[in-house]
Amino acid sequence: MAFSNTSGTVALAAGQIERGGVQRLKITWTSTAGGGAIASGIELSGQLLNLITIPGAGVSAYSLTLTDSDGVDVLNGAGATRSTSATEAVAINVAGVVASSWGLRGTAGDHTLTITGAGNAKSGTIIVTVWRNPGLIN
Repeated sequence: MAFSNTSGTVALAAGQIERGGVQRLKITWTSTAGGGAIASGIELSGQLLNLITIPGAGVSAYSLTLTDSDGVDVLNGAGATRSTSATEAVAINVAGVVASSWGLRGTAGDHTLTITGAGNAKSGTIIVTVWRNPGLIN
C-alpha cells in the first residue's frame, strides 16, 4: 500500500493483517503545528466493520474523516470528536454508528485520511477493520 502525506505525518504501522477475508489496517499519525494531518492514496476495498482510535499523550479533542474519491466520509461521521485520553471503538454502518451488522458500509479504491484539531505535533493511531468480501460490497 502506497500513500502520500499532504500534511503532518501518516504511516502504515507494522500491522496490516488479513485473515479470513478480514483486513485490519493500523495507521499512525502525527499532526502539524496547525493540529492536522492528511494522507491520500489509502487503499481500502470491502465492507467497513469498525474504527478504533487510540490518542497519544496530550492530544486535544480531535476529529477524523476517511473520504473516498467522491469526497464521501466512509466512516459516516464515526470519526467526529474522538476521546483525548481513552481508546474508543465504534461499528460503522451506512446510517452511521450502530451496534448491528446490518447495512455495512461498502467502499473500494483510494481514500484520504484527514485529522483535525489534534494540537501541535500530537500523535495517535487509528485501526480500520474491513471485510474484504467482494460479493457483498454495497
